[in-house]
Amino acid sequence: LYSGEVQYFRLKKATWKKNVLKAKKANLNTVSSYIPWCWHEKKEGVFDFRGKAYPETDLIEFLETVSKLGLYFFARIGPVSNAELINEGLPVWLVKKYPQVLLRRKDNAISSSPALSSYLSPGFQRFVRLWYDKVLPIIEKYRIENGGPVILLQLCNEIGMLNWLLKQPDYSKNTTRLYREYLELKYKNIGTLNELYDKRFVDFSKINQPDSTV
Repeated sequence: LYSGEVQYFRLKKATWKKNVLKAKKANLNTVSSYIPWCWHEKKEGVFDFRGKAYPETDLIEFLETVSKLGLYFFARIGPVSNAELINEGLPVWLVKKYPQVLLRRKDNAISSSPALSSYLSPGFQRFVRLWYDKVLPIIEKYRIENGGPVILLQLCNEIGMLNWLLKQPDYSKNTTRLYREYLELKYKNIGTLNELYDKRFVDFSKINQPDSTV
């Protein structure tokens, strides 16, 4: 595969064919793009993949264009799109209306950065599932096995990158519970963990996540 980025949502629809042809003339056989959640669900529950609100939301037409020109397509569907998009590609309504989808700091306060989502929170996953329920059938229809151009699929890009840069893990109750379950699965009994780390925990339920400031 020789791929280049052609982000349809940043280009006028009238130029899509011209830009995909440029990729082909450069001897690429694949083009790739994010399919940003924020671009196709600008209002909660209102999904647009056919250019109803803006011509450039016509994902179907873009996929048809790529297919007709004989190239493959690498689809990156998020939910997080690390592409200099507002909220890293999360819909504005999501982070404003449902702050519970954002991670919790160690003091239990909600993150001040709307791009730092709580990936494992049931609330966040519920909305992501609704997004996937809409976008994945399109990917399925246009996958290469069904005669379409989609040859690769990627979820979040650079997942956790902002958490690393900002030294901000997710201290929400659900994430802490999963961390404890991971430790118990790994070490089996609390005595083994205490011996390895020179601790005196009574049981796994008393262990908190490490301090991100250390």
